Amino acid sequence: MLELDCTLVPFFENRYASLTDQLKEDFVELLENSDPDLYSWIMGFSHTYPLKSTDIIKSIHKYIRDLQSV
Repeated sequence: MLELDCTLVPFFENRYASLTDQLKEDFVELLENSDPDLYSWIMGFSHTYPLKSTDIIKSIHKYIRDLQSV
């Protein structure tokens, strides 16, 4: 899904290295979900994601907000 690629690839390229080991693990696990679920969570349409994914999704949302404020 192009929208996910346009969000998750830059997040990975720019922020992944600075994540904690736990958040890195959570990111990898997050990617195992279906594209429709990922899209809904990353774009903020749904907040019913797995509890374990909360911190990494918040990190991605912060990354998106930071990009929008530039």
